[in-house]
Amino acid sequence: MIARANRSVYPRRMPNPTRRRLLQLLGAASAATAWPTREALGAARNGTPRARSAESAAQSAGTCRGSLIGMSRMRVEGGRERFAVVRIDLHERPLRVRPIAVPFYGHGVAFDPRDSGRALIFEKHGPGCCEVDLRRGRMVRQVDASPGCQFYGHGAFSADGALLYCTETEVAGGTMRGLIAVRDGRTLQRRGELPSHGTAPHDLVLCDKGRALVVGNGGGSLVSGRVPSVAWVAPETGALLWRQELDDKGVTAGHLALADGGEGQVVAVISAPRDGLDLKALDVHGAVGLARRGEAASSGTATMARVFRDPIAAKMRGETLSLAVLPGGLVAATNPEGDLITVWELGSGKLRSSHADFSRPRGLTIDRTGRCLALSHGVDARLTLLDPRSLRPLSGATLEQAWISGSHLAICDLGA
Repeated sequence: MIARANRSVYPRRMPNPTRRRLLQLLGAASAATAWPTREALGAARNGTPRARSAESAAQSAGTCRGSLIGMSRMRVEGGRERFAVVRIDLHERPLRVRPIAVPFYGHGVAFDPRDSGRALIFEKHGPGCCEVDLRRGRMVRQVDASPGCQFYGHGAFSADGALLYCTETEVAGGTMRGLIAVRDGRTLQRRGELPSHGTAPHDLVLCDKGRALVVGNGGGSLVSGRVPSVAWVAPETGALLWRQELDDKGVTAGHLALADGGEGQVVAVISAPRDGLDLKALDVHGAVGLARRGEAASSGTATMARVFRDPIAAKMRGETLSLAVLPGGLVAATNPEGDLITVWELGSGKLRSSHADFSRPRGLTIDRTGRCLALSHGVDARLTLLDPRSLRPLSGATLEQAWISGSHLAICDLGA
């Protein structure tokens, strides 16, 4: 199970004017209604946070492409919480926030390959899952977890969109058995399950043209004796194709990114401290590493990208939260509690650079062009567009309050 990061990392209460504007939009975009009216959006637009120096941004960041998706959680009057899926179209100037109200705090997102405007949102460690229409700005329906199970944060469609795979964990009875629930890609009805070949699976990635699923098994509590691992699973049969156990049992197998153009032979892995560690008493750290697939059904030991051999590891406090594969064989990762972004060479596992320019960096994703890296950061939930080569902000491309407080960012193509 992925260790929960310190809640102070994530924005919970935004400045009053910002919170009021978002609540107005959320009221118009409630889960039971369609997209906010043209009048409501027009009225809110004047108060919506704008990209700094939009005229300059058109010259530098105006080539960014894709619709950015992130998750929002806010505490409102009376101690209640409101949740939303946030859409920001990167080609627009000024950048504009479009919230979609949902009944839970989302974590991961899966886009339908047949229609990228259709997405499934997953809760981390809970019963929440729903389908949203990103174009019309509304929640379509909720989805139930398997009996006795909770959703564990992520999912992926099959290459043709016919099936949806979701990571779940059997929490009834405390077994923590990991499974991959298989659902019909259109109706979302449960059709069966596959083993995750581990405990407390979290992230899930389709690779090798749909011939394999890669799943990160967190391992559950440290005292359980179970080992975190990365497993390659055959989607047709559930057979184990390959598994690598992490060589550091104090961290999870958390989030994954294909490091070889989609083949899935090499997977970048980031980690959080295991449940059961005393996060207050110990100076615990996350990690960045690599898992490599072998040729036969077997188990091996993953090499954690030699991160522990670099002095920067001492600054990677808490959870290593989000990652993005960059051009040139690099991977970037965020550590919110360490106020740190690190960039690593995938081939050698050596540290290429580190960046302490952003407070509480969280979500990372690269846009459709490969020339724009989106970063969510700060207790005020900012969004900054970066040059992926230097990690310097593109001129004028900062949204002061993007309302994205979640762990991750994702990019989809809505035709813009």
